[in-house]
Amino acid sequence: YLAECLDSVIAQDFGDWECLLINDGSRDGSGAICDAYAQSDSRFRVWHKANSGVSAARNLGIEHATGSYFAFIDSDDTVDTGYLSRLYMAMTDNNADLAVCGMKNIRAGQIVVNVPEEGCFTVDGANSYRFIELNRKSLIYGPWIKLYSSDIIRDKSIMFPVGVNFGEDLIFKFNYLEH
Repeated sequence: YLAECLDSVIAQDFGDWECLLINDGSRDGSGAICDAYAQSDSRFRVWHKANSGVSAARNLGIEHATGSYFAFIDSDDTVDTGYLSRLYMAMTDNNADLAVCGMKNIRAGQIVVNVPEEGCFTVDGANSYRFIELNRKSLIYGPWIKLYSSDIIRDKSIMFPVGVNFGEDLIFKFNYLEH
């Protein structure tokens, strides 16, 4: 799925991005695919490392990213053309520290769409109940489908916990939400 994923990144209508590709010791040809994309588009940068797990791979990306925002996309995911532009507009228009979008989960020919009921909204003291909706629809889980402020991640040294094999993304997210 990697080439399809990277093609969906290239197709973004928001052109000011960098994509850090972390090859975490794969032996299936993914490293060569990453290298080919980096050679054809300078917005891709590649790191090859011995396998040490998803947290270490994501942390390496955090350490080397230069942008004002972070988005995480797994190699078996694709994103809509407006993915980055919509998340960016949600962050900047609302002076927000986190933007979350909906998702389509496609498995074995079945498509399940999870989106917030009323489109874009903010979660604050007046409508904190909306957080429950994000949780119920599984939109708060996973690091993907979100745009994070790199200032918060860097200033608070928020990283994915290495050595945690389940729920590492929730730990990261709750550490982020604390700030």
